[in-house]
Amino acid sequence: MLPPWRRTTDPDPDAPRLYPWSRFSQPSPAPTRRARAQRIPADGVPITVRMVDAMVAKALGRPPTELETPFYENATFARFALALLAGQNLDRGVSLDHAVDAALAATTSDFPLALGNIFDNLLLAFYGVAQPTYRKIAAMVPFQDFRQTHAVRVAEFPALLQTGESAEVKFGVMSENQELLSLVTYGRICSFSRVLLINDDLGAFRRLAESAASRILEFEGATFFPACFGSNGLGATLASDGVAVFNSAHANIGATGALSLTTLGSASGLLQAQTTADGSKLNLEVATLLVSPASRRLAESVIPLPSVGKIAVVSDANLSGTRFYVAADPGACPCFVYGGLRGAPSPIVTSRRDFLTDGVSFKVLLDFGCGAIDYRGGVTGAGA
Repeated sequence: MLPPWRRTTDPDPDAPRLYPWSRFSQPSPAPTRRARAQRIPADGVPITVRMVDAMVAKALGRPPTELETPFYENATFARFALALLAGQNLDRGVSLDHAVDAALAATTSDFPLALGNIFDNLLLAFYGVAQPTYRKIAAMVPFQDFRQTHAVRVAEFPALLQTGESAEVKFGVMSENQELLSLVTYGRICSFSRVLLINDDLGAFRRLAESAASRILEFEGATFFPACFGSNGLGATLASDGVAVFNSAHANIGATGALSLTTLGSASGLLQAQTTADGSKLNLEVATLLVSPASRRLAESVIPLPSVGKIAVVSDANLSGTRFYVAADPGACPCFVYGGLRGAPSPIVTSRRDFLTDGVSFKVLLDFGCGAIDYRGGVTGAGA
C-alpha cells in the first residue's frame, strides 16, 4: 500500500500521478480581464483617431464632419487621455479629473504620441496653406536624399528643321544645365506643460502650433533669400557659367533709374527677349514684381492698368533698398528652386513625455534646401 502522500485519486490508472510538488510545474491559469466594449466602430477606424480629428477641428474652429460630430463637444485633453487609457486597459480607478496625470505617468500610454499627432495636424494646417514670398518666385522640387543634388534646369526641345519630301528627320539635342544643391536638416524642441493640459487649454495648443508654423516659414525665407539673391542682390553664382544670376552677360539687368513705368517696361522687355540655348525666343511674361517693403506702395502704383491682376506685387522683409525684380511664372521658367525630402515636404513632428518639465515635448525637424538654377526667368533693376 502506497504512503498517503503518494496515493492518487485519479480515476484513470494510466493518468500521470500528481504529487504535492507537481503543482509548482503546472502552468498558471491565464489572468482574466474585464470585458470591454468594442472600441473600433464599424468603419474600422479606432475611436481615438476620430477624437484626434475632432480635437483638430475644434482647435481650428471649423465645423466637424459627420464622423467627428459625436466627439466634437467632448473633445478635451482629459477625455482624450481617458479614452487612450481605456483602450489599453489602464483606466481602472482613474477619474476624469486625474486622467491627464495617469496618462502621463503610464509608461505604456500613447498619450504623448497622440498629442504629437494633434500638434502635427495643426502645424500642417497652418504651414500647408501659407504662401510666403519665396514660394511665389521659386519652383518646388523634391530632394531624393541629403547628398549634393544635381538640379537640372528644364530641358529645352530642339528647334524644328524643315524636312523635304521623303527626307530624313534629323535628331536634335535637348539642352539642359545642372546646378548643385544640398538638403539641410534644422530642428528645435519645445514643451507643452502639464498645467495647460489639465486646464484643457486647447487654444494655447493651437497657438503653439500656429507659432511653430510661422517661425518655420520665417526661417525658410531667411534661408532662401541670402542663398538665392546673395548679399548684393544680384543672385548666387551659377555653376554652369560662373556668373551671378543677374548679370549683364545674361542680359537681365534693367535700365538704371527709380522704379517707374519706364524701368518696369525695360525689365519686362528684357524678360520677354530671353532665349533658349539655340536662340529661340522664350516670350516670358512678367508674373511677379518683387520689391522691398519700403518700395511696396511705389510698385503697386506703377503697374499699368491693363496689367492689374496679371502682375502680382509682393514684398519681403529679407530685401532692402530700392532694387526691384520681375519674375516669370516659376512653373514656366524658374530662376530658383526650393524643397524638402521626397515624401516629407513638410516639417516632421515627434513627441514624448518630458520628465524635466512635467509635460510633453515636441521635436520639430525641417529638411529644407534651396538655390539658383537658371537666369532667364528674372530681371532686376537697381531702382533709385
